[in-house]
Amino acid sequence: MSSEEFEKLHEIFKSLYEELKLMPDRAFEVHGEERKRLVRSFDERQGEAEEVLQGMEEELRAAPPSYRNAMSTKLRLYRRDLGKLQRDMKNSAPGFGSPSQPVQGSHHGIYSSQNQQSTHLQSQRALLLQGTDALNNASQSIERSQRIAAETEQIGTDIIEELGEQREQLDRTRNRAGDEQAAISRHHFNGVGHSGSCGLPEVLPRTMSKLCKKTDRAVDSDSPHPSPLTVQQQ
Repeated sequence: MSSEEFEKLHEIFKSLYEELKLMPDRAFEVHGEERKRLVRSFDERQGEAEEVLQGMEEELRAAPPSYRNAMSTKLRLYRRDLGKLQRDMKNSAPGFGSPSQPVQGSHHGIYSSQNQQSTHLQSQRALLLQGTDALNNASQSIERSQRIAAETEQIGTDIIEELGEQREQLDRTRNRAGDEQAAISRHHFNGVGHSGSCGLPEVLPRTMSKLCKKTDRAVDSDSPHPSPLTVQQQ
């Protein structure tokens, strides 16, 4: 049993019953074609109310026994009230309808000339109820899809943020490694330069001494006068 469907049918019946209650008194006040229209309207609404009661009975078949018994009693009272309205309408509009047409188990209204139109309206109402259910189901499906899409979008956003944080961490690690490598390279360069210059003060004087000796010999050989050192030796 669908409690939601049963309550929906219950609300429809109460609305139809409130409309039917006003028609017998109204039939006393009108005449001619207006009364005929009122009678047809009563016939249609009464048929619709019967159809709704049948739908409620079908819903009760799958209900728990305690609930089914209580609601079945209420449905019998509804049918009794419809029978009373039917009698009131016949008294208010004499000459219309069959003299003794029972309400219990009837699928039509009290005026057989309008049965076909009443059945058509009942079918239209049933289709309307089905369309309403389908629309509700579609709305729920759309809501679920929107909720899933929002959750998926949030997950994607979280993943993107996490990847961004990981990239920043990798960039910092790479920069730190580059700085360390540059520091190692500078340290290595400074060590090599210092060790290479250690022997320069010792090599330079010897080289200069040799160059001076070579220069003196060249001057002596090219000069026309002997040097004082040469004269002294002679």
